[in-house]
Amino acid sequence: MIELLLIRHGATEWNLAQRLQGQTDISLSDTGRVQARALAPFIAENPPQLVVTSTLSRTHQTAAELGVTVNYADADFSEMALGEWEGRLIPELHSENPDQYWAWRSGHLTPPGGETFEELCTRVGGALHRVLDRCEEEGLSRALVVCHGGVLRASIQTLIGISPEALMPIDPGSLTIIRVRQTDAGRDPRLQRLNWVPRPL
Repeated sequence: MIELLLIRHGATEWNLAQRLQGQTDISLSDTGRVQARALAPFIAENPPQLVVTSTLSRTHQTAAELGVTVNYADADFSEMALGEWEGRLIPELHSENPDQYWAWRSGHLTPPGGETFEELCTRVGGALHRVLDRCEEEGLSRALVVCHGGVLRASIQTLIGISPEALMPIDPGSLTIIRVRQTDAGRDPRLQRLNWVPRPL
């Protein structure tokens, strides 16, 4: 059994302002650091044997606040590229066309110049299977991936088959756990915990 701990990075100033980041490299805010540190006791009690981040600084900073050592960064775990929507305020997009915004959140619309949800799922799926391959090869039972909201939606779609339109937004500084069992038919992933945030912060 392999336990995948998937953590969304803590909040940035852009998150707090409801500004879409995509692959723009924004650092954690003070709030985001507090959110990440709130998960540190759980991680200390359930230490990962492999730690992977995206190549964006907000995931590296979250890992540092968690108190873990990163084994490597994988660009395929970076956030969805949002093209012309990067830097846009969510309330502005809502006011212009709310149906269009929610179609994007559901994985059915691509921002101009952005990445499709299918493309995101393909690269995230490849990165996840590289993590699982390494765990199997080295006999590891727990891996931590510090990533992004879009990457989490793609992970859940790819491994569990739950589409983003059936999910509420994934909170900054939250933990999702997927357990993967190896069977004769292949890997059997099961969602154990979704969008868990320690309370109170």
